This record gives sequence, C-alpha cells and structure tokens, in this order.
Amino acid sequence: MNIQDAIRYANGDPKDVALLQEIEQTYIRLMEVCPFRIEYRILDKTSPNSFAPFSFQSKMALDLLCSSEKLVVLLCTLGYPFEQELNRYSLLDPKKALLWDACGSAYLEECLDAFEQQLKAQLAPFYLTDRFSCGYGDLPLTMQSQIVSFLEGTKSVSAFLGVSPQKQPAKIKGCSYCMLNTTCPYRKKGKSCHEANR
Repeated sequence: MNIQDAIRYANGDPKDVALLQEIEQTYIRLMEVCPFRIEYRILDKTSPNSFAPFSFQSKMALDLLCSSEKLVVLLCTLGYPFEQELNRYSLLDPKKALLWDACGSAYLEECLDAFEQQLKAQLAPFYLTDRFSCGYGDLPLTMQSQIVSFLEGTKSVSAFLGVSPQKQPAKIKGCSYCMLNTTCPYRKKGKSCHEANR
C-alpha cells in the first residue's frame, strides 16, 4: 500500500499515528470496492513528431520521445464506485473525502507502476521512457480528450510512454510534472512534498 504518498497528497503529518491508521483502513476499503481498470494501445512512429493519431509540439515530449520507435497510450480509472464514494463523503464528511481522494491518487500511481513493470517485461529488450501525462510541463491538457476519444474510455488518469531501443534516463522529476502540481498544498506553502517529509 502506498501509504506515504497518500499522506502527502492529503497534506497529512506522517507522524500522526491515528491518521496513518485511518488512511490504511481507507486504502484497504478502496482496493476492495474500486477495481483498477486500464486500456492501452501501442503505436508505431509515423513521422519525427507523430505516432498517428497523436502529434506532439511539446518540447518536453519531443525530447523524451526522441529515440522512441513506439508510443504507449494509456487510460486508467477506478471507475464509478470511486466517484460515488467520493461524492458521498463530500456531502457527509469532508475529511473522509480528502483521504478517499488522496488514497485513490496513491492507489492509481501504485497500479500504474506495477503495469509499467509488466510492460517492460513484455517489450524487452526495448526500454520505456518516463510516464508523462497531459498538463505535465508544456504538454497541453487539451490532449486528454484526444486520448479518451481514441481509447473510447472514461478518464481518470491518461498518460504516454515512449518505447525505445536505447536505455532511457529518468527525466521527469519534480513539481512541474506532478499530477497534483496545480492543487498541491505544499506548493501553496512554498515547499515540495519531498522537502516537507524529510
């Protein structure tokens, strides 16, 4: 269970034992009632900037994908049960809503990391780039709707990964690329989650 990330997303104190227990119970319930679902396609490069139907003008994306021969397009969700519980908690208990949402974000990241490991084994001897989503860096958020339409799914987290014959250094790090970069409570205080939890 990705408890530490859930605490950071909730802007909680990692030394608060009661909070840790509440998050752990929330996380367990979430895993029981909200099945992780993922759809993905692997596309071939069709031109220097394109993996049809996706064309990238983003400098960050082009730099990341410069040696990639294929592109993984993915869409994952925890589905309607997650949204239903989040809406219910929002009306009844804002603290529970915050913890439910934070656990959901941490659980999605955990599931995506596990999916990536499976994909690495499937695509060997090729290498994957960092996972990146619309809204990261200079990649426009508007591309999300294109992913949802392409995969015919409902959005929760959408992302790309490049597939390269060359080993890929980690490039996407820091607040600019975080999925919570526009709502992060740590950034509002002029900190990062890593600084706050040292």
